[in-house]
Amino acid sequence: MKTLTRNNQRGAVSLITAIILIICITLVALFTSKTVLMETKITADDYHTTQASAAAQAAMDQAVAYASNGGIDQDTNGTVDFTLASPKLITLLSAPQTTTASFYFINAAGNRCDCTAGNCFATAPKSRALIVATGSSDDRTATRTISQCIGSYNPLNPPYGGAGAIPIPLLGVSTVNVRGNAHIINRYTNSNVWAGDPYSINGASLKTYLRPSGTQTSDFTLNQLLADIPANDSLSGSVDGSALSNYTVGVSNGGTGNGIDIIDNDESTANMTFKTFFSQSLSKTIAAAETKGKCYISGSTITPVLMPGETGTPVAQPCTGGTSIPNPTKQGTLIVTGSSPSLPNPLGSVTNPVILIVVGDLRLNQDAIYGLVYVTGELHLGGGALLVGSAISQSPNPANGTGAGQPTVIYRPMGGDALDSSGNSAAYNIDSFAETGVITGSWQDW
Repeated sequence: MKTLTRNNQRGAVSLITAIILIICITLVALFTSKTVLMETKITADDYHTTQASAAAQAAMDQAVAYASNGGIDQDTNGTVDFTLASPKLITLLSAPQTTTASFYFINAAGNRCDCTAGNCFATAPKSRALIVATGSSDDRTATRTISQCIGSYNPLNPPYGGAGAIPIPLLGVSTVNVRGNAHIINRYTNSNVWAGDPYSINGASLKTYLRPSGTQTSDFTLNQLLADIPANDSLSGSVDGSALSNYTVGVSNGGTGNGIDIIDNDESTANMTFKTFFSQSLSKTIAAAETKGKCYISGSTITPVLMPGETGTPVAQPCTGGTSIPNPTKQGTLIVTGSSPSLPNPLGSVTNPVILIVVGDLRLNQDAIYGLVYVTGELHLGGGALLVGSAISQSPNPANGTGAGQPTVIYRPMGGDALDSSGNSAAYNIDSFAETGVITGSWQDW
């Protein structure tokens, strides 16, 4: 009988060990392959999700741009242009991939943007609408939907109640320059001039007028509220069947001095900036005017000025509207221009007010302007100038100079809740000045 020794069994142990190692290596390889495949799938999913998210955001950007360039009812048929049933389809090319996206608007009552029936963005500039944008990856395996509210803001600062954003006819950081036999008339509020320097009202024959004590704006017609004073300062005339003296009283004049309607030596005016009256910086306002072709100056750029308390270096803004300022043909025109502009006469109208921003000085002699005038330099009113609205002069150092004639300022607020005797708005309608924008904090991806 043959007996096995230990040496004869050593090959079997090595074989078993090798087999076990091969099995382990195989398992590790299989596990690694599975992990690689899973990571590849995750990476591909992430890539396609990123594609879908980018496509959705691109659709959202296009939707906001579309609404900003004419609203969401650009064919004016009373309904939004793109709906859930008929969205705007978009193809996005980024070689070698092609992704797709779409957007639509919701202005039905009850959406999360607080849009009520019959009072949505398509018909009321101040209300809101909802944008829903969807993007898909190039292989259609991933989609992403985001939504955001859009609405409108006005260049004039809120609140719009009371007499509107500018509650007086003339405001000057320093001196208010009104020349000759000037008339300043305000039948809405109780002040005519607000200035930063003492004895700031220039013009020996200046006369100011308010409505009688104990009366309300709603007691008079719009024609009566905007009525001028005859050159001989007589209040014996009548408008709409009522004597001028029934809704007009003299308050201040160059002979007897300033009355309660003139506020001067008020240091707080020196701290006023463009943002005090406008909801955006002067640079942004110039940019907004430029996009609408309403920035006019000799040259291609216009440089904003620093307001009191502001620091930094003003950056020149594009201004390519040309040198000739046409009279606006629609309501709600924002015009930016340089110093001493040549204005159409009249500029604006009772039903078509403008916002005129002059980066520099403005001297009015025979011009008529309807709306709000903001001058970063010196504002001079003389001759037969007529301003129906209000004016702000930013310069702290106006020249004294001399002047003659009969300039007239008749206050009418830009927006507000003032009504005339017929219950109609007695203020300028500023809805048309509204700019479309997204509502901060309204973006959602669920």
